[in-house]
Amino acid sequence: MLTDFRLKVFLTTAQRKSFTKAARELNISQPAVSQNIAELEQQVGDTLFERGRGEVNLTPKGEILLKYAEKILHLYDNLNTELVPSNAPALDQIRIAACPIAVRFILPGAIKKFRTLHPNAEVSLLELGDSEIERAILDGDADLGVMERRPDGVESAPFADLSLSGTDEPMLSTFFAYRTGSTNWDSIQKFILTAKTAL
Repeated sequence: MLTDFRLKVFLTTAQRKSFTKAARELNISQPAVSQNIAELEQQVGDTLFERGRGEVNLTPKGEILLKYAEKILHLYDNLNTELVPSNAPALDQIRIAACPIAVRFILPGAIKKFRTLHPNAEVSLLELGDSEIERAILDGDADLGVMERRPDGVESAPFADLSLSGTDEPMLSTFFAYRTGSTNWDSIQKFILTAKTAL
């Protein structure tokens, strides 16, 4: 499988906001995470994360690298999808609960692109309000949510700032929320990267 492991370590750390959680997810040691991040920081010539007690946050340079890392890793994923043998296991289904704006402006292109890359994956979409999305994720009825506010009860990450003409809000932040315990985690990550590069 072709990839850039340091970028994968960086992306996972940025998503999890923790070196420890990134190490656990990637099944490597925390010092290995630190070493990969340190090597990237040396190449960039600046810090990528502000280290805090128990949590790390991206610096401005880290935010820039995050945008490119997601796209680069997505391109690797597309390449590996085309190179993978036909007997490889297919992706599972992804159940998405989304707010009306996401259903209308974000997800159609992302779902279409994702189905092109992963034709055997089942993608189901349910339009709900933010509180209902959060409940669906907590109850296990959805693997992924796309909502207009950052949810309280589940892990989430900012997805996009949408500039919608003709609306009361000139700029609207949209968040992805996801269940970390989902058996579809690999599929969820692939879909998020597809969606981000489909905008």
